[in-house]
This record gives sequence, structure tokens and C-alpha cells, in this order.
Amino acid sequence: MNKYLAVLMVGLLASCGVFKKDQPDYSLEGFPSEEEARAIYVNEQGIDWFDAKYQTKIEGPMNISLKMSLRMKRDSAIWISLSPGMGFEVARILIRPDSVWVVDKINKKYMVDSQEQLAERFQLPVDFQTLQSLFLAEPEQKHLSDLDHYFPFGDEALLSTVDLEGFASWYAGTEDKDLVAYGFKKELSKLSSRYWKQEEMEVKVQYRSYLFEQKADKMMEIPSLVLASFEGKQNASVKFELLSHKLDGPVPMTLKIPRSYEPM
Repeated sequence: MNKYLAVLMVGLLASCGVFKKDQPDYSLEGFPSEEEARAIYVNEQGIDWFDAKYQTKIEGPMNISLKMSLRMKRDSAIWISLSPGMGFEVARILIRPDSVWVVDKINKKYMVDSQEQLAERFQLPVDFQTLQSLFLAEPEQKHLSDLDHYFPFGDEALLSTVDLEGFASWYAGTEDKDLVAYGFKKELSKLSSRYWKQEEMEVKVQYRSYLFEQKADKMMEIPSLVLASFEGKQNASVKFELLSHKLDGPVPMTLKIPRSYEPM
């Protein structure tokens, strides 16, 4: 179970193998203009509460399928419950901007870490905003000032910290460099992908489909199929398939550590 939690935490906190693309045609025709792409980038949907259930499939050091319940309060807390089905919970996770709590109910162990300790434990420089933005398909605002390049690549247009030549050489595996990039497709007004390479870890995320829901006077776009692959000390892919969701709150986010449990 500890190995599974390690794989899931890395997959979640990033965020099918290496994604394949057609040869880039280097044309921005039909894509959002750079101004429109940047407007999409900074547009948060205004979802304050998110309560969802996913079918989760992991392929890597361990191949496992589990049901995942996910609850979020924007900028405050993320609560996760994992179950193989039949109502039996195997783990519960509570993530706050400054801490991470994990209860492993199979091995009767727990973990309480700061964000910094978590990043060191899993060799992945992440924070609360990374996970929140992953499931809402919202770019992280901290990257905005560094995204100096906009170019076509395959069936996407990318806002990137490196130019086309630099991104293409990294993607082909001929050059190792840190970068962040967000992809947009012609038919979507939301993100289609995100790429992240930092230190020893690289993460690729694809948003394969969306659900649309009217809330008040605004149309919400909820990612319904998310594919994440990561390569580093552990290589794995994670598939999140949305089964149901609610946008109303508040919702409970309880986590208790029994006295008999031992630290991981």
C-alpha cells in the first residue's frame, strides 16, 4: 500500500506513457490568438467547492484501479478518499496549502508532512496550487510572467517558457531542460494539456474531454477525462475518469489518525 500511495501522490501532485503527436505544421491558423490564449490562461472559473468521484487507474511500479472521492475548497483544502469498491476505504488524504496528511488504513500508518517535506520525499517540487489546478484544468498563475513564447506544435498551440526549437528538442528527448508549457486546441476554450520538466521529474497531462454545466450566469467546464504521465525515479501513468460531481458546498473533509497508527 505504501508503494501505491507513493505512486498516487506523485501522479496527483503533478499530474498512458509518452503522448504521441503528429508532425507539427508550424501554423497558428485556426488556433486562438496569443492574446486569446493568455485570456484563457488567466480566467479562473470561480468554482469555490468541488465534490467529485473518479475511477482511477495507475500503470507503473504497481498496476491498480481504485475509486477516488475528491473534495476541494478553493485555496483552502483538498480531501481524497481511496477505495477498491464495496465501500471499503483503504486510504484518506488531506492536503492544505502548508501541510499534507495521509492515513493508510491497510497498514495502519500515517504521514504528516509540510509541502517542502513532501516535495523532498517524492522528489517532485510541487505545492497545493499544482494539485488544485490539475483537476480544474486551470493554469498556475505563478507561471504567467515566464510564458514568453507562443507557437504551434502538432495539434496544439503552446504557451511556453521556451521557444519552439527548445520545446521540440526536449519533447524528442535530444535535450534536457527545465520548462513549463500549456496547450490549447482549436475546438477548446480550455486547456488541452500541460507539460512540466523540473530537476529529475517531467510531467505530461492531457485533458481528453470536458463536461459543461451552467452555474448562475456562467458556464463551467469540468475535465471529465485526465491522463497524466510522469518520468523520474519512478515512471507511471495515471488515468482519472470523472464519474459524478457537484459544485455546491460546504462538504465535510474529516481526517482522524487513530492512536494505534504508526508514522510511515
